[in-house]
Amino acid sequence: MMVFAGIALLLALLARVPAVSNSLSILLGTPAAPKSDKPDRSVHLFMLLFCYASPILMIFWVSMLRSFLLFQQKRLEERQRQQEYDDREFSMER
Repeated sequence: MMVFAGIALLLALLARVPAVSNSLSILLGTPAAPKSDKPDRSVHLFMLLFCYASPILMIFWVSMLRSFLLFQQKRLEERQRQQEYDDREFSMER
C-alpha cells in the first residue's frame, strides 16, 4: 500500500514538471501553457530528491518497526517467564 502511495505521489509530482505537462497536453490535445523565459526546475529537483531519498526513508521506517516489534516480543517473553516462575512458587507438586 505504501509503495502505491509513493508511486501516486511521484506521478502527481511528475505531472507538475513543465516538460512532462507540455508533453501530456500535446498527447491529450489540450492547449499548452505559455512558455516562460526562465524554466522553473524546483518541482523537478524535488521529485528527483524524493526518488533518491525514498529507499533510505523506507529502510529507516522498516528498521524502526522491526526494532519496536523485537522490543515488544522480548517484553512479552520476559512477562511469560516471570508468570511461569510465580506459578511454580505456588505449585503443590514438589
